[in-house]
Amino acid sequence: MSAVKSQSTFIALLLVAISVFSAQSQSRGSALAIDYIQGEGGTSGVKLAYLERLMTSSDLLASFDVSLEASINLWDREKYHIKETNLVFAISPILHYQVMSLKNGAAIFAELGIGVAYVKNKVFVGKNIGSHLQFEDRIGVAMKFGEKNKDIIALRYLHYSNAGIKRPNPGLDFISLSFTRLF
Repeated sequence: MSAVKSQSTFIALLLVAISVFSAQSQSRGSALAIDYIQGEGGTSGVKLAYLERLMTSSDLLASFDVSLEASINLWDREKYHIKETNLVFAISPILHYQVMSLKNGAAIFAELGIGVAYVKNKVFVGKNIGSHLQFEDRIGVAMKFGEKNKDIIALRYLHYSNAGIKRPNPGLDFISLSFTRLF
């Protein structure tokens, strides 16, 4: 499959996923997020995401929710007067598990997720990542706060890798600081 055809297919699937889940937003909950990303080799970037809550549970043993995130990432790096950019489209299911409630009503959550991503340029920050198809792994900590806990700040570790499907597979690592608004 050509790179243009596979990119077009991935973008089409991303748009379908967004439209299907946004149709359900009245009953389950939606959110928009913006992340500042800092990664290896002096990479910085921004991630814009739409999240749709798929499931929620709040019982005596645990409080958690599962969301689907569709995102667009733009990564930049400038080294020795050479500028590199990369565009990434990703879809990730995310588990948020409440670890504690604060006296002011805020809540602290742990976050885990593994999704798929399309990375436009296979060579970035001096690494050949092997394929356009990558897996987006994440682990993080988040805090819901504000009026009705509609605001969320999160600190995450993100890892992109093709999981050994194709060689080479060095992976790319990032830290992100995120602000999310539920609506």
